[in-house]
Amino acid sequence: VWVDPYLSWDSTYPYDQIVLPVSNVWTPSLSVKNALRVDKQPASSDLLVFRNGTVSYKLLMWITVGCDLNLYLYPFAKDKCLIALDGWNELPECGERVTFGQIMLAGKSRGDWQVESVIKEDLRDTVLMVCMSSKSINVLMTLIVPSLLIMLADIMCFFLPLGGEGERISFRVTLVLSFVMFLLILSGILPGNRQCTPLIQYHFSVCLIFLVMSMIETMLVMRLAVDGCLIPFSIVGCCKFRHKHTKNSKAHQEIEGMVPELLRTVTLQDAEVRSLQRIVKYLDDKVEEEQDTQKNERFADMVDKCYLLAYLCSFLIYIIIMAILFNKK
Repeated sequence: VWVDPYLSWDSTYPYDQIVLPVSNVWTPSLSVKNALRVDKQPASSDLLVFRNGTVSYKLLMWITVGCDLNLYLYPFAKDKCLIALDGWNELPECGERVTFGQIMLAGKSRGDWQVESVIKEDLRDTVLMVCMSSKSINVLMTLIVPSLLIMLADIMCFFLPLGGEGERISFRVTLVLSFVMFLLILSGILPGNRQCTPLIQYHFSVCLIFLVMSMIETMLVMRLAVDGCLIPFSIVGCCKFRHKHTKNSKAHQEIEGMVPELLRTVTLQDAEVRSLQRIVKYLDDKVEEEQDTQKNERFADMVDKCYLLAYLCSFLIYIIIMAILFNKK
């Protein structure tokens, strides 16, 4: 709406308003200084002129503006985008100036972003400040919640037995591979660039570190439960259990080779005494081996519980730090 004194008329003309073609009337030229693209289309081919020269005209404009949004707190990001409207004039005392009445929002939500409000700022150029925020619920349900569920499954994996057929290590390897595939799918979807890396990417990296550390811990604890040491068997003198196992194996071989001799000399008292001594020695070694195995399992279980406690404390501290970072911003 603007006033054109050349289009006013006196009371000799009986009508208070008339309709004129847009092509025959001067209309102000609007521009957007920071626009990447502007498409204009008149809502009607006519405009309305009142007796005092006031002209009512509706122009539809589709404006594409490039804004640098701060995505550090994504998916809880909030930022402002400026739209600088101006007429054709460069001097403040010449040409038209744009003024706004009531501002109404239409189509507030689109994609992963939504418009919270539009604020008018009267500077040299008429500026509209559009306050935008990301839709956090979509990202929470599709990204954050699945990652936390995977971490919960990793914590519950501590309740699986260390022995058996290796169910724990198989399950944890599956979790790590699944999370890696999850990150590969998200690599081209998550926002961010070299200048600004969202916190959600750090979150996924930390979760992957927790999963890999749990997998390594399971390997080491299972090795402790079986062998009692972390060094491979190929290194000489690394484990006492290796020597005991070799000793028991030799005793077992001696007993197996002794069975035919016992059958032949069953009536000989000396042979019977030697055979009984060997059997007793084998049984003693077997009992000692079982005691060492139980001792190794108890030690591995204690290490596993200590790691679980450290795991829970570290993950709790991480959650607190992330909450502080989000609230601080």
